[in-house]
Amino acid sequence: MKHKSWICSIAAGYLLVFGGLSAHGSEVIKSAALAIDNIQMGNLTQAALELKKSINTLWKELPLTVHNVRLVNDLDGFSDRSSNVFAAGESIYLTCQLFGYNIKETGGGFGIDVAADFSLLTTGDVILGGQKNVMRFQRAAPVMVTDLYMNLTYRVTGVTPGTYIIQTTIRDQNSQKSVTFDQKVVFQ
Repeated sequence: MKHKSWICSIAAGYLLVFGGLSAHGSEVIKSAALAIDNIQMGNLTQAALELKKSINTLWKELPLTVHNVRLVNDLDGFSDRSSNVFAAGESIYLTCQLFGYNIKETGGGFGIDVAADFSLLTTGDVILGGQKNVMRFQRAAPVMVTDLYMNLTYRVTGVTPGTYIIQTTIRDQNSQKSVTFDQKVVFQ
């Protein structure tokens, strides 16, 4: 079957790439090997569960990282915005994926707690203003959730036309991890 070969390739990739990890490396390898066995036996659901287990184990090793930062037209359809040019006061919608946040065990569940800070800078890195805790996301779930995206809405007024940097810092409240990313915008 065609799907078995690509799933086996993914699981084998886990074995090669993550074999050298620290304390959690052997757990990742074990889960990936079990996934391969289950694929070969046709137990695709169990294989997926084993792969998820290896991702959850690997998650503990990841730094806090932002991926797929995009300017979008709205937070409903997530269609990419064609430019980074805005009128002062116009809503600026950013969306991004977040990896490596600490998932805290809370009794029978798992909790995520991240906050975002905002700064507006000139292209010369002069901070014009900002706000701490502009956004806070807290979520409890009965399982580990490693698929998190964040939607951020910014509205900047009182600036002269020109190019600026919107700087966002995401802080994991369950750990000391943080990550900062910049988005260049132009105000007309």
